[in-house]
Amino acid sequence: MQYHLLKSVTPHCFAICLFGMLFLTGCNQNGNQEANNQPLNKNTMEGTFQELQAQIKEKHISRQQSDFEFGGTKHIVSYAADSNQTGKRPGIVVLPEWWGLNAYVKDRAAMLAGLGYAAMAVDMFGEGMIAHNPTEAMALTKPYGSNAALVRDVVEAAIAKLKTYPEVDSSKIAVIGFCFGGYAAITAATSGADVVAAVGFHPSLGGITPQAGAKAKVLVCHGLEDEFEKDNVAPFKSKMDNAGVNYLFKDYADAKHGFTSPEADKNGKEFGIPVAYNAAADSASWSDMKSFLISVFR
Repeated sequence: MQYHLLKSVTPHCFAICLFGMLFLTGCNQNGNQEANNQPLNKNTMEGTFQELQAQIKEKHISRQQSDFEFGGTKHIVSYAADSNQTGKRPGIVVLPEWWGLNAYVKDRAAMLAGLGYAAMAVDMFGEGMIAHNPTEAMALTKPYGSNAALVRDVVEAAIAKLKTYPEVDSSKIAVIGFCFGGYAAITAATSGADVVAAVGFHPSLGGITPQAGAKAKVLVCHGLEDEFEKDNVAPFKSKMDNAGVNYLFKDYADAKHGFTSPEADKNGKEFGIPVAYNAAADSASWSDMKSFLISVFR
């Protein structure tokens, strides 16, 4: 599919319309938000994507491709675990950006395996479909935009698959995601999915409607310069507070949408959308995720 823009609409505006159509139709713990909006020290960064990529090459990370079926469609998964590690370990479902199950999200699963978890990156769209531009991504993600039950059911099917791996501690399951995957992770966790925690990196917030009494703890990693989500933050926090969700909301200075992905710079230029990689925010948010997961898996 080719990527076409209406002549009267700029690429930047078109992209914002795409995000808006999908997600607008459709802290401390116990509901208190905690901001982390101080400038980040780029000289003390650890855990950037490139650094973690180099580290997993030095570890004994085993990767396996498999699949599960949902609604008659095969969904591909990429499972990763440290082959030198013994015994049970927490399991983490990893949900992709709206581009689909690409190398980026597979590497993120491997990075989590390097931390001692069993991690599984998931194809949310079925048959391993990958979007090559925002138009394709919009078509693939649209069914999930305001359908919490569908998001939860697909994630639950993925969790069931993750639990089939013998080293996974089925009592300690979390879900994390990036962009669209962040939306899906938080939506699933706050609508009844069997997880103890969820993490959303630069998640799409507009379509999230948490259920009252959701038990999973949630970490939101949000860029303060995220043009897509700036108007969604306050309503999102209000809904989370009203539902009594136990969540932590972290802000990262100077970070745009997509700040954890080195590919964001290229995508931003190619498609005229306000996304960009930010190494400082990438490092800081990964560190926040590590601390959060340690606390919830105790």
